[in-house]
Amino acid sequence: MRPKHILRLTLVSTLVLVLSLGLYSFGRGTSPSAGSQGANKAFADSEGEAGIVDGVGSALPATYESAKSAFAAVLLDGALAYCPYYPYDDASVFYTLDDILRSLSDVAVATVFATSDIDGDGIPEVALELQANEQGTAVCYLLLHYSAKDGLVSMIMLSDRCFNGLKENGMFSSSGGHTHSYCRFYFPGYSEELPRDSVDCIVRLATEDFNDIQIDESGMSLPTWYVNGELASGNDFAEVRLIYNSSPSAAWHEYTEDNLLLVLDS
Repeated sequence: MRPKHILRLTLVSTLVLVLSLGLYSFGRGTSPSAGSQGANKAFADSEGEAGIVDGVGSALPATYESAKSAFAAVLLDGALAYCPYYPYDDASVFYTLDDILRSLSDVAVATVFATSDIDGDGIPEVALELQANEQGTAVCYLLLHYSAKDGLVSMIMLSDRCFNGLKENGMFSSSGGHTHSYCRFYFPGYSEELPRDSVDCIVRLATEDFNDIQIDESGMSLPTWYVNGELASGNDFAEVRLIYNSSPSAAWHEYTEDNLLLVLDS
């Protein structure tokens, strides 16, 4: 009999670090960082030109079953998962979900979860939303990814500014004051060289950046646009935004054992 997972989580130094990385990333200027460019290239190499086309349903049925079984093992049975960015003062990279939860203090709870193909590889990921106890608003997200190549589940945490508005097609949005991006995520494999931090694994398919204003011929102030990490026109950016806006939002479920079993067994 699996224990009920009513998870009380606290975010001490780890959450502060996650949030600060997200804010820092969006305040650095217009061009993507070296880590972001590497993630974009790796994503494009494996997924095609933009990685925008919905890939859900393209994985083999056997892979789906392996992924669901692996997620159930981590979420319900205490199996180890690959956690490349957590914690920062320990040599190990394999932890149970409870290991991570116990290391956090008591200011937030995991209340809802969703499934969506965030990296476009045909295998849905699981996203856990961690909400502040008092405010009831999202403070960060824990993303669970299954790698058929490695046979491992990885867990990566992102702040709410880095990850929000998740869609059925796996796209999500990231905002940072004067920037707004439509994104996917690149999950590094166990044997791969890691980007500097988890924020650099965000694949910004299209970004509108008001930190770098351009003046057109009529004297109007315009943001700088990027698509797939390269300078683009406003029309190019608008095409990606339309794809994002046209996709239904991902369905979120109350984070209970019954709901996890229902979703993972479907």
